[in-house]
Order: sequence, then structure tokens, then C-alpha cells
Amino acid sequence: MKKRREKKNSNKANMIAMAVFLVAVIILLAVEGIKLYQEYAGQTEYYTIEERVETAQNTSIANATPIGWVRVQGTNIDYPLVYETTSIYESGDDYLWTPYVTKEGENRMTIYGHNILNVSSNPLIADPNQKRFEQLMSFTDYDFAKENQYVQITLNGENYLYKIFAVGFVDTDEERGLYTDDSNDMKEYIEQTKENSLYDYDVDVNSSDQIISLITCTRYFGNNEPSQFRVDIRKVRDDEKITKSKVTTTDNYDIIK
Repeated sequence: MKKRREKKNSNKANMIAMAVFLVAVIILLAVEGIKLYQEYAGQTEYYTIEERVETAQNTSIANATPIGWVRVQGTNIDYPLVYETTSIYESGDDYLWTPYVTKEGENRMTIYGHNILNVSSNPLIADPNQKRFEQLMSFTDYDFAKENQYVQITLNGENYLYKIFAVGFVDTDEERGLYTDDSNDMKEYIEQTKENSLYDYDVDVNSSDQIISLITCTRYFGNNEPSQFRVDIRKVRDDEKITKSKVTTTDNYDIIK
């Protein structure tokens, strides 16, 4: 009789343990399901802006205060933005630069950064030892590009959020910057950029959007053109939800892989 009771007690304990395990699994799945729903329903932001205004103001490069700051999701790109001068270049400090800040009515700005250690046809992805714009090459990886879609730009004492809409390689003579208030020029640029992109981003872009191009050098194709890598972003619109967009590869991606 004693052994039978022990067996019954053992079975009961196993059933309780199994029930507790199943309840835990159900709770975990429910929590993850709520998170996914909130993300895709736009109830939680996919990217959160971090304060960089004071950081820029309190940073000095060759006795000059940066004009802004750039932070790229998923990378260690979190650097001051300057107008490059000889003294700044010779300082040895890490920075990004722009030759021109767009004025009201102009639609596109270019930001440059050096790439010294990540120029090959097999770029390292999110290597923490890389600096400036070297980790920009991480966007050649499809999985990385799917997960990292936002860029924070700090300018004129404000933190702004931008969304990636195109990623691709460009020839040096094709990338000369485009500062224009002509809507037709911008429309043509957007079309060409999307056509050249490694990915098709489910992101609406038009000629009235504020666009910034992040550009670095590469030797992905050896000494041949294209020798620049560009990530194009557009400013997040008022009341636009900060969500994860759908990203698919294009024929351009198939060529490089």
C-alpha cells in the first residue's frame, strides 16, 4: 500500500510540474506576442532618440565646436559632425564632416566619413574596433539592414530622426552632392537612388522630403568603380510612427553576393 501511495504522489508531482511548465510557456508566448503586436501596430517605437545636443556643444575638435552629431542604429557610429578644416584633419580626432548644410527649401545634404579598415569585398559587420564610417559597410549584410533602419542627426540644436530608404554603391564622378530646391531634380535623384539600391525599403519618399546621404569610400570592387558606398535617409515625417519597415533584396544585392 505504501509503494502505491508513493507512486501516486510521484505521478501527482509530475503532473503539477508539467502544468507549471505549460503555464510558464503560455505566459512567455503571450508576452512575446504582445511585444510583436505592439511593435508592428506602432504602439512602441522601434528606435528611441538619445540626447546629443549637449554632447556636441561640450565636444571640442582642434578648438572648434562640432556643428552636429550623427548616430546610426546598430553601429558604433556615434560621432561629431564638423566642417572639415586642415587643423581638424591634423588633430587626429574621430569625426564626420559635411561640406555644406542645406538651407531652407533645399532637399539634400551629404555627410562623409573615412573608411580605412573595412574596404574589402568581405566587409566586417558591426566590428567594435572600427571607427568613423567603417561600420557603414555593415549595411551590405541583408540581415543587418533588416534590423537597423534609423539614423539620428543632430543639427541646429535639435535631434532629428531619419529613416533609411536606399543603400548602394556609387561611382565617384556620380556622387558630387546635390543641393537643390528643384522638385524634378530631387524626384530624379530619388528614382536613381532606389534603382541603384541593394534593398527595396517599404519607405515612401518624395521630392519634398529632407534627404541626407551618408557616404564613405570602399574597395569592394578592387581599384575599379564604384568606389563609394552610400546610405540614403529621409527625415521622419510629423506624426509618422517609428516602426520597422519591410526590406527585401534587389537584383543589385544578388550581384554583390
